[in-house]
This record gives sequence, C-alpha cells and structure tokens, in this order.
Amino acid sequence: MQASALPSFFRYEATENGSALAEAISALREAVQTAPPAHYDRPIWHGNLANALLRHYDHTTMIESLEEAVEMRRIAVQLNPGHAQRALHLGNLATTLMTHYSATRNRASLNEAVSVMREANHLTVPGDPSRPMRLSNFARMLYATGDPTSIMQAADLFAEAVRTVPEGHRAQADCLNGLAMCRHTIGGPAGRLEALRLFRRACRTVTSPAATRARIALDWIRLAEQTGDHEGHFEALTTAVGLLDTVAWRGITRADQERQLRRFAGVASDAAALAIAAGRPEFAVELLEQGRAVLLAQALDTRTSLESLALRAPELAERLVVIDEELEGSDDELTMSGAEQTFAQDQRTDADRRMHLAKEREELLNQVRVLPGLDNFLLAPRFEVLRIAAAKGPIVMVNTSRHGCHGLTVTLAGVHVTPLPSLSNTHISTRVLEFLAAITAIGNSNHETLSARQTITDTLEWLWISIAEPILSDLNITRRYESMHEQPRIWWCPSGLLSFLPLHAAGHHTTRTDDQPATVLDRVISSYTPTLRMLLPARNSSAAEGHAPVLVAMPVTPGQPNLPAAAREIDALRRLFPTVQVLRVATRPETR
Repeated sequence: MQASALPSFFRYEATENGSALAEAISALREAVQTAPPAHYDRPIWHGNLANALLRHYDHTTMIESLEEAVEMRRIAVQLNPGHAQRALHLGNLATTLMTHYSATRNRASLNEAVSVMREANHLTVPGDPSRPMRLSNFARMLYATGDPTSIMQAADLFAEAVRTVPEGHRAQADCLNGLAMCRHTIGGPAGRLEALRLFRRACRTVTSPAATRARIALDWIRLAEQTGDHEGHFEALTTAVGLLDTVAWRGITRADQERQLRRFAGVASDAAALAIAAGRPEFAVELLEQGRAVLLAQALDTRTSLESLALRAPELAERLVVIDEELEGSDDELTMSGAEQTFAQDQRTDADRRMHLAKEREELLNQVRVLPGLDNFLLAPRFEVLRIAAAKGPIVMVNTSRHGCHGLTVTLAGVHVTPLPSLSNTHISTRVLEFLAAITAIGNSNHETLSARQTITDTLEWLWISIAEPILSDLNITRRYESMHEQPRIWWCPSGLLSFLPLHAAGHHTTRTDDQPATVLDRVISSYTPTLRMLLPARNSSAAEGHAPVLVAMPVTPGQPNLPAAAREIDALRRLFPTVQVLRVATRPETR
C-alpha cells in the first residue's frame, strides 16, 4: 500500500494537484491501518503519512491536517521505542510541533517540542553527521520561548552548529542566521555588531538556497536600520533585491513564486530611495528594474536569454537548468521511498557536491558570457542598456518608500529625480481603496453615483498635485500643444498600488480650455510600461516599424463590469487611424 501511494504523491509534488495529494493520503492511511502491528517499518509509514498531511496543510492551511500530522509523528515515536532511527522520529515530531505552534501560538506545542527535541539531541552523540542540524533545530525552539536563559543556551547550540556543520552545506546560512538572532537579542551593542557580521556572512554563503539567504537579508535589513548602520542597511537591501530573481526560481510553481515574493514587498523601493539619497539615481533605476515585475521579467529573460543560449549552445543551457534545480531543490528528512532517509545522511558528500555545483555554475556562466551577444546573460540589465528604452520618449518611474517618494525620469541622457514630498504609501493606499469603490458605485443610485464621481474627481486632482504636475514641470512640459503630432509622449512606470490609479487622467479637468491646462491629457500622450526592459525589444528592432496598430474591443469581460462605450471608442479611433486592425471579442452580456 505504501508503494501505491507513490505515484499520487509524486504527481502532487510535480503539479500541486490537490486530488493527487488526497489520493496519496487515502492510500497511506489505509497502509498504516492494515500494517502488521509488529512490522519494523511502521514508524516510517506513519512518518510518510505525516509528511503527506503536512503537504496538505501547506496546500490548504487546514489545521486538522496539521494536528493529524502531529499525531502520526507521536505514533511513530511510540512504536518500537528501540528503533534505530528514534532520534530522527523525535526530531520530526519536534519540528512538526513547532509548525503547530507557529500556526496556533499554542504554548503547549512549543513546550512539548522543546522536551522532545532535548531527548533527540541527547540520543545524538558528537560526531554524528545529523548533530549540527539537530542542534540548530533545538536552538530555534529554545529561542522561540523568549526566555533569556533559554536564548543563551540557544546561542551556545547555534555556535556549535556553525562550527560543526560542513562547509558548503545548504543549512550553513540558516545556522549563521540563528546565531545572529541570538546575539542580537541578548548580546547588547557588541552582540548586535556581531549579528550584523553574521547576517552578512550568511547572505554570502552561496551554497545555501537563495530563498534562505533572501529571508536572512530581511533580518539583516531590520537590524541594520535599527542600529543606524546606514551603509549596512543599504548593502542588505541591495543584497535582497539581487536575490529576488532566484527566490522566485523557475523550478517552483507560480503560486509558490508569488508567495515567496510577497515577503519582499517594498524592499526594492527602499533600496532605490537610499540610492537616490546617496546621489546614485542610475543605480536606483537598476534596483527598481530588478525588484518590480519579477515574474514578467523572468518570462522576458527566458525568451531573450535562456532560449538564445539553447540555440547557440544547447548543452550549456541544459546543464545550467540541471544545476539550478539541484541547488535550489528542497530536502526532506523522510521521503516516500519506503526506506528511511535522513537529512544528515552523507552530509559531507552533499556539502562537497553543492560546493562543486556552485563553482561549476559560476564557470559555466563565464563560458556563456564570452559568447557573442550574451555578455549580460542572467545579469540584471545595467543602466546603459535600460536607458535605450527611452529612445522614443522619457519614461517616468514613480518610487514610493518609507525613505522618501520620487519620480525618476529616464531619458537617453540619464536620470532626473523629482522629489514628491506630498506622496506616501499611506496616502496611496487610502486613495486606491476610495477610487476602486467609486468605480464600482458608478451606475448605482443617483446619490451614490454623484458621490462616486466626486471621489474620482478628487483622486485625479490629488494625482496631479502629488505626482504629475511636479514631474511635468521638471520636464518643462507646461502648456497645451496645438496638435497631437506636437504633443510629447511619455511612458508612466508606476508600481504597487499606484498601478491601480490613472496617472494619464490626472489633473484639474475644469482647466482643460486654459492656455496652460492642469491636466496630463492636454500636455502629453501617455503610455504605460511595467518595466523598462519590456520596451527594449521594440527599441532594438525595426521590425515593428510601419505595422498597423491593433485595437482589441472587449465590451464584456466575464467577472468584470461591462464597458458599453467600448464599441463607440473603437469606431472613433478607426476614424483617426484608418489602417488600424480591430479584434472584436465575441461575448454577450451576462443575464441577470
């Protein structure tokens, strides 16, 4: 029965198909219920069911699955007390209890985890290859208690784990991070300085997964800011930004990529704000480009980089994919193989292998970057490349951060910074909520519609005062143009919540007939782009020149409000641009 669960479990691991996981859990439950009472492998089978239940909890956040996993771990420990892998089962129970504590804040789960892990460590003698990881896990549990004496003990355990974990082991950065947290918590000023050094060292441990190092960079960011270490704060922010692409590596599902990236919201904006303060606006643009639209940028880079490599040197491309999968893949203490595996098994061999892979990857990238046209392969584009995106007109990146808000206007000549002192993330959040509610309310009762229209008008005026007017004034775009052909064109590149607001419509629309209208519509032709690199293919190619524009009419979109004027707008544009191609989506209004 254990074997019958394997295909379903592996199908879930590959696709995150919930029904496949349910099939695996059902088969594993039947296996543990029908297994001979004295069978030697029963602890392993209960452990396998616990693993599947934990996956189900991760997938659904159903606390019942987590609690059943805890119970399966307890049974695995109780069965055959003299089992050769008792310490492993104890460790698995303790870490599952910690997951339960993190989900419920049930102190009893934490206390039991500490007690169970203490026994696991007692059974793990010095020299055992699993000892560093067990020390680290035990230390984390002691640290979570918040008790100063326990945290001091945790610091000693982390220090031993750092000394004994093999160089190049994937958990090396995590051990350094744990020690840093302890030093920060109980070490006073000297301890905080040591913690900063440990965080930096952990983030530079290239054999640890990028997701781990990026998470540690967040701790480094917080401590550096708290201690007033401005240089370290900036270094930590830029380190985190540099890891974002690998955090969302292509070997995990889109949902996992998005979940990972949510933890780093605002990091690129903060780094860019500090770069601006340091007088490095071009670097600020590079940081923003790295930090925004990461998944879209990956899609673009895959087409322009990895596929280009596959055409020129397919064996290098294939090897690079394999190395990335091995470096970023996860390890499990127990697998579904039917034979027990330990996280610590062959640790030295695994650490050596990872160091070799990291070195091979670096050498492989060096080989790739000497090929014609691939000198920037898998590197974030430099400003010298990014500014080409502004060949047809300036691009305005709007950056909002706790450290200041700015407009960065990118042109072929460089970057112009416009301070936006009346802008803040709090203001943007409030305005977005009000604006979206107003859009939804249009068409309701007369009173609601009038109120919604006033909110929209207020929002457009606020956008003008806070963002558009300062930027256009800095660009010396202050008047109306006689014809559309004279009107300058700019590309807006907002990020975050600001992307929900219509910068192209900002202004005081009662001034539209004035000689100097206070509206974006009457001063510039606006376009949008999520990133600068999105424009680069068009700037680097003349293939699109002379092609007719394409308009898509979607008066009805499932799940969204209807756009009854879409057809009339398309007809108006066709009169202005006779060669335009029109795609009309065949939809019909929803019946009520």
